Amino acid sequence: MLLAVFGATTASAQDITLPPLPLDDRRGVEATPWLTLKPYLRTGAYYTNNVFQQRSARRAGDTIFYAIPGLDAYLEGSGGWIEVGYAPTFLAFARHGGSDTVEHRLRYVGQAEVGALTVNSSGTANWAVFNTDPQFTGRVRNFQGATNLDLDYAFTPLLGAKATAFAAESRNFPDVLEPTNTQEWGGGSYATVSPNLRQPLKLIVGSTFREIHYMDQRARLPDLSLAGAVAGAKLEVDEWLRVDLLAGVEVPWVKKRNGLSRDVDLDPGPIVNLTATLIPVEGTTLLVALRHRLEASAAAAYQRATTLSATLTQALPYDLELQLVASWRHQDPRRRAELRTQSYRATLAWKPWEHVELGVQAGYTRSDVRNGGFEAMTLGAALTLKL
Repeated sequence: MLLAVFGATTASAQDITLPPLPLDDRRGVEATPWLTLKPYLRTGAYYTNNVFQQRSARRAGDTIFYAIPGLDAYLEGSGGWIEVGYAPTFLAFARHGGSDTVEHRLRYVGQAEVGALTVNSSGTANWAVFNTDPQFTGRVRNFQGATNLDLDYAFTPLLGAKATAFAAESRNFPDVLEPTNTQEWGGGSYATVSPNLRQPLKLIVGSTFREIHYMDQRARLPDLSLAGAVAGAKLEVDEWLRVDLLAGVEVPWVKKRNGLSRDVDLDPGPIVNLTATLIPVEGTTLLVALRHRLEASAAAAYQRATTLSATLTQALPYDLELQLVASWRHQDPRRRAELRTQSYRATLAWKPWEHVELGVQAGYTRSDVRNGGFEAMTLGAALTLKL
């Protein structure tokens, strides 16, 4: 996630440090028979040698201190349960005090029984200055007889002003007058069908729909709608392997023309979403994800974006856990400068007691674009106290 601060960008503390506490972590204080409260506090600091993600000649380092007081609430009733969590993040910059800010995260996960149906749902929303990133997902399951019918859905509501990186690089994008803010919302629904519950391979069919809106009324890009049809398969082998694959075609068209928008060529594009989880032995988890689709761009009506990531989580002796993350991203605006980004992160967490967690992290990010780009290295540490 990128956080825009007075026209510059800097990394978010919630992404550059330890991940948020899982909502299903069964800790907390029982307030009533149906309500459990789970307060926690995470505090720490990290150093980055390129705090505003500028090219090498202009980069500046800084140390950022942060505090994340959070509260999760777990409610359980006869028909299901829901857990809601809220956590603000207070950031203080040692050398750039004018960039001090507050981020927010709201999450929920729940399950309800409605007749013969089981409804699972979850959602996350992050917001700060010029940035929101909500996502809601869920599943409706029908276990009647020997038939397994799942309806998976994903929905991203209308976003607030989201600053697009590199839009201000006029030498790279001469057609852009100023940084372009976009809104994007969309959703998808996917039906999963198999003859019986024990069959490891299931078929998936569904559809997607998204809209892209350019907020600047002087924008030279029109608002777009995108719709597509997808199909795929889901493979589950015991507890050690799960593969989800969706592939199809998205068709874009002009929804509305803005003040300076011009005619653009719109071609259908492929959409691919692949996720594979491998647990070869207890304590080792490998997650690989690949996504390719059309999305908003600062320099063209849309761009083709490909993201590949791999996450290895390994349990170690003495209550240690190591996590290694690598990701690669390629953004290809039509007839404009391509942007390539790669990032690597290593996190070591120690949980000597159920109420205490210590962690250290190191990371490296590199972005390359014609006549520009940046590199950044980070080192951080965090302490978490939880009831």
